Amino acid sequence: MRSILALLVVGIGIMMMIASPTRAQEGEPFEEDVLRGAVLYAQYCNACHGAQGEAIAPGEGFTAITDYDPNFVKGRITNGYDSNIENDIAMPGYGEDAGGPLSTAQIDDIIAYMETWNNPRAETPALPEPNIEPGPIEVADIESAEHGAVVFAENCLGCHGVEARGLDLENFPSFAPDDPDVISLVNTGDGHGIVPAFGETNGGPLSEDDLADLGIYLRTLEVEAGEENPEGVDILIIVLGLGAVLAVGGAYLAASRRSAA
Repeated sequence: MRSILALLVVGIGIMMMIASPTRAQEGEPFEEDVLRGAVLYAQYCNACHGAQGEAIAPGEGFTAITDYDPNFVKGRITNGYDSNIENDIAMPGYGEDAGGPLSTAQIDDIIAYMETWNNPRAETPALPEPNIEPGPIEVADIESAEHGAVVFAENCLGCHGVEARGLDLENFPSFAPDDPDVISLVNTGDGHGIVPAFGETNGGPLSEDDLADLGIYLRTLEVEAGEENPEGVDILIIVLGLGAVLAVGGAYLAASRRSAA
């Protein structure tokens, strides 16, 4: 697996040197900050707000953000936001000064991506999609485990980190894959503190099958706090597409993964 990752990183590096920027429909290239922003948005924002801010579920926490002011939304991403003080659900601050994982430059990249939504002269690049590579643990129901890994990548990875190890930040903790109640917590949000309910029956985006497969994936992980190299299903988030979309997005997340390891 390590050799596969090394080849992937090398391949991405070569692509970065030879690839020309992907062109939008009207002939304009995507700016690199927009491409980086698409990767970051997919990792940290898409799970609650949808690919273009349309929200992906009706429940608390899955808020539409299609109509926004760039400076206003930058403040909310940086410092967090609580839309209803009568419940525990809230968006944590993603800025480094607020205890989050993102630098000011990274937040600016997210906003650069968001700004393409309402610009009639700009095309919005495709968001990254999970590409799953089976790890060293054999799983009887590999299809369910792989789908569960996709569910994790799309809905959990941004806050809970690669292979559920967390981001070493208070509001971005590790998962407890061996906890028999973990899927119930994902489903209902009960006991999660600020995290909303992700189960479809509780206003979230995940079906019963999604939750079941997420549970199967989590059981393939052997994660303990501080463990450096847990085994399981290895997740790579790469940008699927042409030229610079793959090169910039893939290289950026490959670097992020190395720095987090």
